[in-house]
Amino acid sequence: MNSTMSSERYEVLQDDLDALLERIEASLTWLLKKNSPNELQSGLARCQRQLDEGRSFLTEMEREARSAPLQFR
Repeated sequence: MNSTMSSERYEVLQDDLDALLERIEASLTWLLKKNSPNELQSGLARCQRQLDEGRSFLTEMEREARSAPLQFR
């Protein structure tokens, strides 16, 4: 993989992470307005899945950054 491909992939991951962070914020805002235990449990599970997805993005971004040539880091 060349540095351009790596850089493009990193940028896509960064955009995906930014969008995910907005979704997490919306989920938390929704969660704060809920009172029923079922809604709270569902919202917490959704937030956990979103956080897991975010960790995956960060891991892949780190992998992409490490594979970039030194002059691009």
